[in-house]
Amino acid sequence: MPGDGTHIVPTPLAGSDSDLRVSALISYEQGDWDTDVLDATFMPEDRTKVLTILLSRSFPSDNRYWWPNSNDKYTVRTGYWLGRLGCLEAWNMFHGETGSKLVWGLSGPPKLHHFLRRACKGSLGTMEVLHRRHVRPSPQCGVCEQHEETINHSLFECKHASLIWTHSEFAALLEEAPTESFATRFRWFADQLTRDRMQTFAFLVWAAWLCRNKACFEPTTSLDAISVAAGFVKLNDDYCSYNVKVIKNAPGVLPFCSEASWYPPPNDTVKVNVDAHIMKDIGVSFGVAIRDGAGSLILEAVKRMNAQWQPEMGEAGAVRYGLEVARRFGFEKVVLECDATSVVRTLHSKEEGDAPIFFIFDDIRRLSYAFSSFMCNSC
Repeated sequence: MPGDGTHIVPTPLAGSDSDLRVSALISYEQGDWDTDVLDATFMPEDRTKVLTILLSRSFPSDNRYWWPNSNDKYTVRTGYWLGRLGCLEAWNMFHGETGSKLVWGLSGPPKLHHFLRRACKGSLGTMEVLHRRHVRPSPQCGVCEQHEETINHSLFECKHASLIWTHSEFAALLEEAPTESFATRFRWFADQLTRDRMQTFAFLVWAAWLCRNKACFEPTTSLDAISVAAGFVKLNDDYCSYNVKVIKNAPGVLPFCSEASWYPPPNDTVKVNVDAHIMKDIGVSFGVAIRDGAGSLILEAVKRMNAQWQPEMGEAGAVRYGLEVARRFGFEKVVLECDATSVVRTLHSKEEGDAPIFFIFDDIRRLSYAFSSFMCNSC
Protein backbone atom coordinates (compact mmCIF):
# COMPACT_ATOMS: atom_id res chain seq x y z
CA MET A 1 0.00 0.00 0.00
CA PRO A 2 1.14 3.60 -0.45
CA GLY A 3 3.09 5.20 2.35
CA ASP A 4 5.66 7.87 3.08
CA GLY A 5 8.18 7.03 0.38
CA THR A 6 7.96 3.25 0.62
CA HIS A 7 5.41 0.47 0.62
CA ILE A 8 3.46 -0.53 3.73
CA VAL A 9 2.26 -4.05 4.46
CA PRO A 10 -1.27 -3.92 5.94
CA THR A 11 -2.24 -5.78 9.10
CA PRO A 12 -5.52 -7.70 8.68
CA LEU A 13 -7.96 -7.82 11.57
CA ALA A 14 -8.11 -10.94 13.68
CA GLY A 15 -10.64 -13.34 12.24
CA SER A 16 -10.62 -11.82 8.73
CA ASP A 17 -10.31 -14.03 5.67
CA SER A 18 -6.59 -14.72 5.25
CA ASP A 19 -7.14 -15.98 1.68
CA LEU A 20 -8.84 -12.76 0.55
CA ARG A 21 -7.52 -11.29 -2.71
CA VAL A 22 -7.38 -7.62 -3.67
CA SER A 23 -10.09 -8.19 -6.28
CA ALA A 24 -12.50 -9.10 -3.49
CA LEU A 25 -12.05 -5.63 -1.98
CA ILE A 26 -13.45 -3.91 -5.08
CA SER A 27 -17.10 -3.23 -5.89
CA TYR A 28 -17.10 -3.60 -9.66
CA GLU A 29 -20.68 -2.37 -9.94
CA GLN A 30 -19.82 0.95 -8.30
CA GLY A 31 -16.28 1.14 -9.68
CA ASP A 32 -14.95 1.81 -6.19
CA TRP A 33 -13.57 0.07 -3.14
CA ASP A 34 -16.09 -2.01 -1.18
CA THR A 35 -16.02 -0.17 2.14
CA ASP A 36 -17.93 -2.91 3.97
CA VAL A 37 -15.25 -5.47 3.09
CA LEU A 38 -12.50 -2.98 3.97
CA ASP A 39 -14.07 -2.36 7.39
CA ALA A 40 -14.22 -6.10 8.05
CA THR A 41 -10.63 -6.69 6.92
CA PHE A 42 -8.33 -3.82 7.96
CA MET A 43 -7.53 -1.50 10.83
CA PRO A 44 -8.83 2.09 10.33
CA GLU A 45 -5.32 3.39 9.46
CA ASP A 46 -4.84 0.74 6.76
CA ARG A 47 -8.38 1.28 5.47
CA THR A 48 -7.62 4.98 4.97
CA LYS A 49 -4.48 4.15 2.98
CA VAL A 50 -6.42 1.75 0.74
CA LEU A 51 -8.94 4.49 -0.02
CA THR A 52 -6.15 6.74 -1.36
CA ILE A 53 -5.55 4.27 -4.22
CA LEU A 54 -7.32 5.31 -7.41
CA LEU A 55 -9.33 2.81 -9.41
CA SER A 56 -9.96 2.98 -13.14
CA ARG A 57 -13.37 2.13 -14.54
CA SER A 58 -11.64 -0.22 -17.02
CA PHE A 59 -9.72 -2.01 -14.23
CA PRO A 60 -6.40 -2.38 -16.10
CA SER A 61 -3.57 -4.69 -15.10
CA ASP A 62 -1.21 -3.64 -12.32
CA ASN A 63 1.85 -1.64 -13.33
CA ARG A 64 4.90 0.09 -11.86
CA TYR A 65 5.66 3.80 -12.09
CA TRP A 66 8.32 6.26 -10.88
CA TRP A 67 6.60 7.82 -7.87
CA PRO A 68 8.94 10.83 -7.27
CA ASN A 69 7.67 12.45 -10.49
CA SER A 70 4.04 13.46 -11.00
CA ASN A 71 3.95 12.11 -14.57
CA ASP A 72 5.68 8.82 -13.57
CA LYS A 73 8.72 9.50 -15.81
CA TYR A 74 12.25 9.15 -14.45
CA THR A 75 14.37 12.30 -14.44
CA VAL A 76 17.91 12.87 -13.22
CA ARG A 77 16.63 15.54 -10.82
CA THR A 78 14.16 13.24 -9.05
CA GLY A 79 16.71 10.42 -8.99
CA TYR A 80 19.27 12.74 -7.40
CA TRP A 81 16.93 13.94 -4.67
CA LEU A 82 15.76 10.40 -3.91
CA GLY A 83 19.36 9.33 -3.41
CA ARG A 84 20.25 12.52 -1.56
CA LEU A 85 17.31 12.65 0.87
CA GLY A 86 16.19 9.05 1.12
CA CYS A 87 12.67 7.71 0.60
CA LEU A 88 10.93 9.51 3.47
CA GLU A 89 12.26 13.03 2.90
CA ALA A 90 12.00 12.66 -0.89
CA TRP A 91 8.34 11.66 -0.50
CA ASN A 92 7.69 14.72 1.64
CA MET A 93 9.52 16.90 -0.88
CA PHE A 94 7.59 15.71 -3.94
CA HIS A 95 4.23 14.72 -2.45
CA GLY A 96 4.06 16.02 1.10
CA GLU A 97 2.56 19.22 2.45
CA THR A 98 5.91 21.00 2.10
CA GLY A 99 5.72 20.56 -1.65
CA SER A 100 4.91 23.24 -4.16
CA LYS A 101 1.23 23.49 -3.25
CA LEU A 102 1.90 24.48 0.35
CA VAL A 103 4.81 26.83 -0.31
CA TRP A 104 3.44 28.47 -3.45
CA GLY A 105 -0.04 28.57 -1.97
CA LEU A 106 1.15 31.30 0.39
CA SER A 107 0.78 34.89 -0.73
CA GLY A 108 3.97 36.86 -1.02
CA PRO A 109 6.76 37.77 -3.43
CA PRO A 110 8.49 34.99 -5.39
CA LYS A 111 11.64 35.49 -3.28
CA LEU A 112 9.72 34.26 -0.24
CA HIS A 113 8.59 31.12 -2.07
CA HIS A 114 12.11 30.34 -3.29
CA PHE A 115 13.51 30.88 0.19
CA LEU A 116 10.98 28.51 1.76
CA ARG A 117 11.58 25.84 -0.87
CA ARG A 118 15.33 25.98 -0.25
CA ALA A 119 14.74 25.76 3.49
CA CYS A 120 12.44 22.75 3.05
CA LYS A 121 15.00 21.06 0.81
CA GLY A 122 17.73 21.70 3.37
CA SER A 123 19.84 23.74 0.95
CA LEU A 124 20.10 27.11 2.75
CA GLY A 125 23.71 28.23 3.10
CA THR A 126 24.14 27.64 6.83
CA MET A 127 27.50 26.65 8.28
CA GLU A 128 26.35 23.07 8.85
CA VAL A 129 25.32 22.71 5.19
CA LEU A 130 28.54 24.35 3.94
CA HIS A 131 30.66 22.18 6.24
CA ARG A 132 28.92 19.06 4.96
CA ARG A 133 29.75 20.16 1.42
CA HIS A 134 33.41 20.73 2.41
CA VAL A 135 33.15 24.48 1.86
CA ARG A 136 33.67 25.51 5.50
CA PRO A 137 36.07 23.93 8.01
CA SER A 138 33.56 24.03 10.89
CA PRO A 139 29.76 23.84 11.27
CA GLN A 140 29.81 26.27 14.22
CA CYS A 141 27.42 29.23 14.05
CA GLY A 142 29.25 32.43 13.20
CA VAL A 143 26.71 34.61 15.02
CA CYS A 144 26.42 33.10 18.49
CA GLU A 145 29.58 30.95 18.19
CA GLN A 146 28.07 28.41 20.57
CA HIS A 147 26.11 25.88 18.54
CA GLU A 148 26.20 24.07 15.22
CA GLU A 149 24.41 26.26 12.70
CA THR A 150 21.68 24.04 11.33
CA ILE A 151 18.78 25.55 9.40
CA ASN A 152 16.52 25.30 12.45
CA HIS A 153 19.17 26.94 14.63
CA SER A 154 19.62 29.91 12.29
CA LEU A 155 15.87 30.45 11.83
CA PHE A 156 14.58 29.77 15.35
CA GLU A 157 17.30 29.42 17.98
CA CYS A 158 20.16 31.85 17.29
CA LYS A 159 20.23 35.07 19.30
CA HIS A 160 18.45 37.33 16.79
CA ALA A 161 15.95 34.65 15.72
CA SER A 162 15.07 33.75 19.31
CA LEU A 163 14.24 37.42 20.01
CA ILE A 164 11.81 37.45 17.09
CA TRP A 165 10.01 34.29 18.21
CA THR A 166 9.95 35.21 21.90
CA HIS A 167 8.00 38.37 21.06
CA SER A 168 5.73 36.65 18.52
CA GLU A 169 2.39 34.89 18.88
CA PHE A 170 4.07 31.57 18.03
CA ALA A 171 6.33 31.28 21.11
CA ALA A 172 4.18 28.66 22.84
CA LEU A 173 3.75 26.59 19.68
CA LEU A 174 7.50 26.51 19.08
CA GLU A 175 7.97 24.69 22.38
CA GLU A 176 5.80 21.85 21.04
CA ALA A 177 7.07 21.90 17.43
CA PRO A 178 9.20 19.02 16.09
CA THR A 179 12.92 19.61 15.69
CA GLU A 180 13.98 16.96 13.14
CA SER A 181 14.22 19.38 10.22
CA PHE A 182 12.79 22.64 8.95
CA ALA A 183 10.55 20.72 6.53
CA THR A 184 9.05 18.70 9.38
CA ARG A 185 8.52 21.82 11.48
CA PHE A 186 6.99 23.73 8.54
CA ARG A 187 4.53 20.89 7.89
CA TRP A 188 3.63 20.79 11.55
CA PHE A 189 2.89 24.52 11.69
CA ALA A 190 0.81 24.27 8.51
CA ASP A 191 -1.42 21.74 10.30
CA GLN A 192 -1.76 23.95 13.39
CA LEU A 193 -2.34 27.40 11.89
CA THR A 194 -4.94 29.12 9.78
CA ARG A 195 -3.89 30.40 6.37
CA ASP A 196 -3.43 34.00 7.59
CA ARG A 197 -1.37 32.98 10.62
CA MET A 198 0.73 30.65 8.47
CA GLN A 199 1.38 33.61 6.21
CA THR A 200 2.68 35.64 9.16
CA PHE A 201 4.77 32.69 10.34
CA ALA A 202 6.45 32.41 6.92
CA PHE A 203 7.36 36.11 6.86
CA LEU A 204 8.84 35.89 10.37
CA VAL A 205 10.99 32.95 9.27
CA TRP A 206 12.17 35.08 6.36
CA ALA A 207 12.90 37.97 8.74
CA ALA A 208 15.00 35.68 10.94
CA TRP A 209 17.06 34.67 7.91
CA LEU A 210 17.65 38.32 6.99
CA CYS A 211 18.84 39.03 10.54
CA ARG A 212 21.20 36.08 10.35
CA ASN A 213 22.68 37.32 7.07
CA LYS A 214 23.12 40.86 8.38
CA ALA A 215 24.84 39.56 11.51
CA CYS A 216 27.17 37.41 9.38
CA PHE A 217 28.03 39.83 6.60
CA GLU A 218 27.47 43.24 8.21
CA PRO A 219 28.67 42.65 11.80
CA THR A 220 29.40 46.33 12.44
CA THR A 221 25.83 47.39 11.68
CA SER A 222 23.47 47.71 14.65
CA LEU A 223 20.62 45.24 14.32
CA ASP A 224 17.18 45.45 15.92
CA ALA A 225 15.61 42.06 15.21
CA ILE A 226 12.21 43.06 16.60
CA SER A 227 11.98 46.06 14.25
CA VAL A 228 13.06 43.91 11.30
CA ALA A 229 10.35 41.37 12.12
CA ALA A 230 7.72 44.10 12.48
CA GLY A 231 8.74 45.46 9.08
CA PHE A 232 8.34 42.04 7.50
CA VAL A 233 4.87 41.61 9.00
CA LYS A 234 3.90 45.00 7.53
CA LEU A 235 5.41 43.92 4.21
CA ASN A 236 3.15 40.89 4.31
CA ASP A 237 0.04 43.02 4.88
CA ASP A 238 1.02 45.59 2.23
CA TYR A 239 1.94 42.99 -0.38
CA CYS A 240 -1.29 41.05 0.00
CA SER A 241 -3.53 44.13 -0.20
CA TYR A 242 -1.57 45.57 -3.14
CA ASN A 243 -1.62 42.25 -4.99
CA VAL A 244 -5.40 41.99 -4.66
CA LYS A 245 -5.86 45.50 -6.08
CA VAL A 246 -3.49 44.89 -9.02
CA ILE A 247 -5.10 41.59 -10.01
CA LYS A 248 -8.59 43.04 -9.67
CA ASN A 249 -7.85 46.05 -11.89
CA ALA A 250 -5.36 44.53 -14.34
CA PRO A 251 -6.54 44.72 -17.98
CA GLY A 252 -6.94 41.42 -19.73
CA VAL A 253 -7.25 39.38 -16.54
CA LEU A 254 -10.19 37.04 -16.81
CA PRO A 255 -12.54 36.95 -13.82
CA PHE A 256 -13.21 33.77 -11.92
CA CYS A 257 -16.08 31.67 -13.16
CA SER A 258 -19.36 32.86 -11.71
CA GLU A 259 -23.01 33.06 -12.62
CA ALA A 260 -22.42 36.50 -14.17
CA SER A 261 -19.63 35.23 -16.44
CA TRP A 262 -21.28 31.95 -17.39
CA TYR A 263 -21.98 31.60 -21.13
CA PRO A 264 -24.52 29.16 -22.57
CA PRO A 265 -23.46 26.55 -25.14
CA PRO A 266 -24.79 26.39 -28.73
CA ASN A 267 -28.45 25.47 -29.05
CA ASP A 268 -27.83 21.81 -29.91
CA THR A 269 -25.24 21.34 -27.14
CA VAL A 270 -25.35 21.01 -23.35
CA LYS A 271 -22.83 22.48 -20.93
CA VAL A 272 -21.72 20.29 -18.04
CA ASN A 273 -20.28 22.17 -15.05
CA VAL A 274 -18.52 20.04 -12.44
CA ASP A 275 -16.79 20.60 -9.12
CA ALA A 276 -15.28 18.53 -6.33
CA HIS A 277 -15.18 18.99 -2.58
CA ILE A 278 -12.72 17.03 -0.44
CA MET A 279 -13.47 16.43 3.23
CA LYS A 280 -10.59 15.11 5.29
CA ASP A 281 -11.28 11.66 6.79
CA ILE A 282 -14.75 11.66 5.21
CA GLY A 283 -14.31 11.43 1.44
CA VAL A 284 -14.71 13.36 -1.77
CA SER A 285 -17.98 14.74 -3.15
CA PHE A 286 -18.78 15.54 -6.78
CA GLY A 287 -21.36 17.99 -8.09
CA VAL A 288 -22.70 18.20 -11.65
CA ALA A 289 -25.00 20.78 -13.27
CA ILE A 290 -26.13 20.41 -16.91
CA ARG A 291 -27.72 23.30 -18.81
CA ASP A 292 -29.03 23.69 -22.34
CA GLY A 293 -28.39 26.38 -24.95
CA ALA A 294 -30.89 28.71 -23.30
CA GLY A 295 -29.08 28.44 -19.98
CA SER A 296 -31.90 26.48 -18.39
CA LEU A 297 -30.95 23.86 -15.84
CA ILE A 298 -31.70 20.38 -17.19
CA LEU A 299 -30.46 18.23 -14.33
CA GLU A 300 -28.26 18.18 -11.26
CA ALA A 301 -26.37 15.27 -9.76
CA VAL A 302 -24.20 14.70 -6.70
CA LYS A 303 -22.10 11.78 -5.54
CA ARG A 304 -19.92 11.04 -2.55
CA MET A 305 -17.07 8.53 -2.51
CA ASN A 306 -15.24 7.16 0.51
CA ALA A 307 -11.95 8.08 -1.13
CA GLN A 308 -9.04 9.95 0.43
CA TRP A 309 -7.75 11.80 -2.64
CA GLN A 310 -5.53 14.76 -3.33
CA PRO A 311 -7.27 17.90 -4.75
CA GLU A 312 -6.18 17.29 -8.37
CA MET A 313 -7.45 13.72 -8.18
CA GLY A 314 -10.77 14.99 -6.84
CA GLU A 315 -11.15 17.51 -9.68
CA ALA A 316 -10.32 14.84 -12.27
CA GLY A 317 -12.83 12.52 -10.60
CA ALA A 318 -15.51 15.22 -10.86
CA VAL A 319 -14.85 15.54 -14.61
CA ARG A 320 -15.18 11.77 -15.01
CA TYR A 321 -18.42 11.72 -13.03
CA GLY A 322 -19.86 14.61 -15.06
CA LEU A 323 -19.23 12.75 -18.31
CA GLU A 324 -20.73 9.56 -16.88
CA VAL A 325 -23.92 11.46 -16.03
CA ALA A 326 -24.07 13.10 -19.47
CA ARG A 327 -23.58 9.76 -21.18
CA ARG A 328 -26.18 8.04 -18.99
CA PHE A 329 -28.82 10.57 -20.04
CA GLY A 330 -27.97 10.27 -23.73
CA PHE A 331 -26.54 13.71 -24.54
CA GLU A 332 -24.60 13.75 -27.82
CA LYS A 333 -22.86 17.15 -27.86
CA VAL A 334 -21.17 18.23 -24.65
CA VAL A 335 -19.10 21.18 -23.46
CA LEU A 336 -17.57 20.39 -20.08
CA GLU A 337 -16.39 23.21 -17.82
CA CYS A 338 -14.44 23.01 -14.56
CA ASP A 339 -12.07 25.20 -12.53
CA ALA A 340 -9.17 22.72 -12.52
CA THR A 341 -6.76 24.22 -15.05
CA SER A 342 -4.20 21.43 -14.62
CA VAL A 343 -6.78 18.77 -15.44
CA VAL A 344 -7.93 20.60 -18.58
CA ARG A 345 -4.31 21.16 -19.66
CA THR A 346 -3.50 17.46 -19.31
CA LEU A 347 -6.56 16.45 -21.34
CA HIS A 348 -5.75 18.94 -24.10
CA SER A 349 -2.11 17.85 -24.30
CA LYS A 350 -3.14 14.17 -24.48
CA GLU A 351 -0.34 13.42 -22.04
CA GLU A 352 -0.05 9.77 -21.08
CA GLY A 353 1.47 8.11 -18.05
CA ASP A 354 1.32 5.29 -15.53
CA ALA A 355 0.88 7.39 -12.38
CA PRO A 356 -2.42 6.69 -10.57
CA ILE A 357 -4.13 9.91 -11.66
CA PHE A 358 -3.77 8.86 -15.31
CA PHE A 359 -6.28 6.08 -14.60
CA ILE A 360 -8.90 8.83 -14.33
CA PHE A 361 -7.56 10.74 -17.34
CA ASP A 362 -7.78 7.55 -19.43
CA ASP A 363 -11.38 7.02 -18.26
CA ILE A 364 -12.24 10.61 -19.24
CA ARG A 365 -10.79 10.13 -22.73
CA ARG A 366 -12.71 6.89 -23.22
CA LEU A 367 -15.94 8.54 -22.10
CA SER A 368 -15.38 11.53 -24.41
CA TYR A 369 -15.27 9.22 -27.45
CA ALA A 370 -18.93 8.33 -26.81
CA PHE A 371 -20.07 11.86 -27.74
CA SER A 372 -20.41 13.14 -31.29
CA SER A 373 -18.94 16.46 -30.10
CA PHE A 374 -16.91 17.10 -26.96
CA MET A 375 -14.99 20.10 -25.63
CA CYS A 376 -13.37 20.67 -22.23
CA ASN A 377 -12.69 24.18 -20.90
CA SER A 378 -11.56 25.74 -17.65
CA CYS A 379 -13.40 28.69 -16.14
